[in-house]
Amino acid sequence: MLSNLVRYTFGSKDKLKSRKEIDLVFKEGRRLQHFPLTVWYLFNNTKELKAGVGAAKRSLKLATQRNKAKRLIREVYRVHKPELEVALKDKNSGISIFFLYSSSEVISHTELEVCMKKVIGKLILKINETN
Repeated sequence: MLSNLVRYTFGSKDKLKSRKEIDLVFKEGRRLQHFPLTVWYLFNNTKELKAGVGAAKRSLKLATQRNKAKRLIREVYRVHKPELEVALKDKNSGISIFFLYSSSEVISHTELEVCMKKVIGKLILKINETN
């Protein structure tokens, strides 16, 4: 019964924190864009799903705006992460993802959720194309 339970979490083990890993994602990874998100992703053999979030200082001048944008991305990703986990489990693969917010204004939660759904859908297609 507990195995069917979906966990909507984004804990410490799910975060892309290592500078080496982040640089590797930007250096060797691929890019998807769907305004206002630019998503860098890199498949790996660790069978883990790790994600990082950032907002450009060039786009959002105030730290409060950058923090709000990152908080929104983390919240929307947390809700849609199980879809990616299922796709990765089927392919027995892992992925490192970095979400970069690139708009000059912080958009609403609902607009960001629509954008995240499209990005997650594209990532699932890319996962299914591999292997």
